[in-house]
Amino acid sequence: MEQLHKGMAVWSVDDSGKRVAATIVETAATPVPSSFQAVRITLSDGRTVTASPGHLTADGRALGDYQVGDTLDRGEVVAAGLVDHSSDNTYDLLPSGTTGLYWANGILLKSTLIAN
Repeated sequence: MEQLHKGMAVWSVDDSGKRVAATIVETAATPVPSSFQAVRITLSDGRTVTASPGHLTADGRALGDYQVGDTLDRGEVVAAGLVDHSSDNTYDLLPSGTTGLYWANGILLKSTLIAN
């Protein structure tokens, strides 16, 4: 995420749930302490995402709330746990459009930068 910047193309979804091309309209880096831990989720189809435990998915659940056996973005969670975070920041982006949704490593997430 830290390598993405304003103006780059990303995939999002529109209000009907259809996948649409979008542009990054904003990015943010949030400082975190050296003791910060992220959550890593692995799905049965091999997709993984590592992010802040409070980062929301498309269905409004926090990543840190997922457990093995849950369903995330049509995949079964096969591993979920905290991992050391190797950066001084967490990162997020806001795609163009109205939903604030974007794919991170193939998993649909909701931007923390959109007004809820």
